[in-house]
Amino acid sequence: MNGNNSNQKPSTVQIIAVVSAGIISAMLAWALMWCAMWKIYIDVPLLMALSNILSGIGGAITTILVGRSISQLNQSDDPITTEIKQPPGKPVPVITEGQQ
Repeated sequence: MNGNNSNQKPSTVQIIAVVSAGIISAMLAWALMWCAMWKIYIDVPLLMALSNILSGIGGAITTILVGRSISQLNQSDDPITTEIKQPPGKPVPVITEGQQ
């Protein structure tokens, strides 16, 4: 979808991918909830694996639906302008490592 045309309908492959990823992530989240509810111990490696799979599915769903990865969505297209003002009569001293 690339974020350019919001009127474009998703393809069948995108719908199947999102639905199947949603089902898998719902099953994993339900398994975590079930283990927490009944106080079933989960090993740390298994917990990390479930966490990584769930976060990967979330990233994959985002990429499928939007056409961009999460890191690309976090980047701004417009540069952030930074204005530094220093009064001419009172300059800010710069201390190097050797002057401490």
